[in-house]
Amino acid sequence: MTARFPKERLAVFTLAERPDLCAQLFSAEIQSGLPEFMRHDPAAALYFNDGNLDRYLDFAFAGVDREHPDRVIARAFSVPFAFRDGSPDRAELPDEGWDGVIRWAHQDWRKGRMPNAVSALEINVLAPYRGRGIAQLMMHAMRDNTRARGFADLYAPLRPSDKHLEPLVPFADYAARCRDDGLPYDSWVRTHVRAGAAIVNAVGPIRQVVAPDAPSLRRYLVIAPVKDGKPGTPVQLQRP
Repeated sequence: MTARFPKERLAVFTLAERPDLCAQLFSAEIQSGLPEFMRHDPAAALYFNDGNLDRYLDFAFAGVDREHPDRVIARAFSVPFAFRDGSPDRAELPDEGWDGVIRWAHQDWRKGRMPNAVSALEINVLAPYRGRGIAQLMMHAMRDNTRARGFADLYAPLRPSDKHLEPLVPFADYAARCRDDGLPYDSWVRTHVRAGAAIVNAVGPIRQVVAPDAPSLRRYLVIAPVKDGKPGTPVQLQRP
């Protein structure tokens, strides 16, 4: 078993604190940790492109090994947004998940609406450092930053890390599955629950939209919304 990365060796900075690390957060090495399909989401531009990231420097993180303080070994992103602030369209979390919360944050900025919650967007660890607990440490840093900035709630639209091993299992069923000790079956969901999180929505009509650069034979997964307080029926659509 790979040894855990010592907590005291990981230093986590916001990009506001260490803007010099920004380029490394988007290096080819760290970008390779994302599946290719996740690099083609139009909503991502509202956070990462056209100077938008400059608004969120206090919510973007670089993790470095104190023994190599100029090398980024992990990154994390979060975004503040308005939720349950009396606006009729903000009474529930967005069905669109990752896409939706980024769009909400962008709308808040354009309308001058004050955020009162934060959503995690991503945690990515360099390949040589994975499996050593660094993702959990980055998550804790994100949680602590959320509290330090006066926000009570941190949400996270999760992509369960082991779901691809069971592609035919309905998403809601997979997310609800637990081990004998009562913790979630999926390792990434389990990490969040151990940190104090609770699953508040495991279904929705669309979680993330992928726009390929060219016609694609990839399939698109659509999950039905909650009905009468119970998970809807997940369906898969094949599109040429």
